[in-house]
Amino acid sequence: MKALTTRVRFEGRPEFCNPTGVIQGGYLVAMMDDAIGMLAGMKAGKTKLPSTVDLHTHFLRPVRKGVIEVTARLRNVGRAMLFAEAELFDSRGKEAARSTASLTLNPVLKPAT
Repeated sequence: MKALTTRVRFEGRPEFCNPTGVIQGGYLVAMMDDAIGMLAGMKAGKTKLPSTVDLHTHFLRPVRKGVIEVTARLRNVGRAMLFAEAELFDSRGKEAARSTASLTLNPVLKPAT
């Protein structure tokens, strides 16, 4: 399988920061989960709905407000599950967090309206 990858830019806003002035980790995880989910949805097409089963994150350094970039890729894709990973970079371009995820591919029984 040719790797399906993306690079997504987010804005780390002041309201995402905790009292110490760094972005709260939950926002960073959401950014990585969002990038992974986008790729999983593209791969799944209209017949399957990806759902994150497990997302494991390592925080490598604090992230301050500013431009944040996430690189995500699908690693292994099966009929019922896929595995992905993502790296998050702070405004200086330094890697600040990384995640691995497993997602189920659930059949879409009825189109959303």
